[in-house]
Amino acid sequence: MAFVLLAAGRSSRFGGDKLAADCDGTPVLTRAARALRAAANGPCLAVLRHPSHQALLPEGFDIATADGQQSDSLRRAIDWAEGIGAPALLIALADMP
Repeated sequence: MAFVLLAAGRSSRFGGDKLAADCDGTPVLTRAARALRAAANGPCLAVLRHPSHQALLPEGFDIATADGQQSDSLRRAIDWAEGIGAPALLIALADMP
């Protein structure tokens, strides 16, 4: 199984960079990525909109970027999973730590 963290949203309703926002002393993206990495027993991908968010990720993630429609990040994840031959894909949302 492969694991993906979707983190390419615009944060338009939040009013700022939601993924870099503090959540108990840690950026939201970092908390979500750590939780996924700890639970994952296979390859992990983070789909990002902003390249600067890569610095908020722990080691162990492949990186893809998406900046179009919501479905673009999901398409990137599916293409990646198919490319590595994963039989299944677990999808997690970065703004839900």
